[in-house]
Amino acid sequence: MIAAATTEYVWLQDDDIIPPKMTPETDTDLLILPLRMTGGNSLLERLQIAEYAAIQQLTIDSAQQGKPVLCSGANLIVRRERWLESWGDLRPEIPSGDDMFLLESFKRRGLRIEVQDAPEYTASVQAVPTWRAFFRQRMRWAGKAPHYTDRDIRRCGTRILLANIMQVLCPLVLFVTA
Repeated sequence: MIAAATTEYVWLQDDDIIPPKMTPETDTDLLILPLRMTGGNSLLERLQIAEYAAIQQLTIDSAQQGKPVLCSGANLIVRRERWLESWGDLRPEIPSGDDMFLLESFKRRGLRIEVQDAPEYTASVQAVPTWRAFFRQRMRWAGKAPHYTDRDIRRCGTRILLANIMQVLCPLVLFVTA
């Protein structure tokens, strides 16, 4: 699909998002765009929304500091030529990982990576509705982590994993000790 594109830039978006209101102008190789999670009022949805807000802030802050550690293919603009040059690094055999392997490839090659943190470029994604879907999603995300080679990305992934474990264990500890 990207190989067949005729434009200089390709805007990658997941099919389950609510797209942003505007298309940003860019002259960078990879433009990380904001993604907001929405949902209902269940405990699970509130946990996901809080977690994703923190992850998005980490995504934005690290990219603004010139050391990006996260991006989401759900809302991303990439220079078509640079994506094609990275094809061999994308690991298509690993589910749900092409965005992060693309980020690693771009970082390794010293390409320009920027972030645009503006409400008009923010897409929305729905929180998963069940604990089973939640754990399945996290296992899919964690499954690609051993394949990362970027030191900053690996460190960030470890911190997120620990935060997820604590997020699950803290309520259990409070419940058991109460």
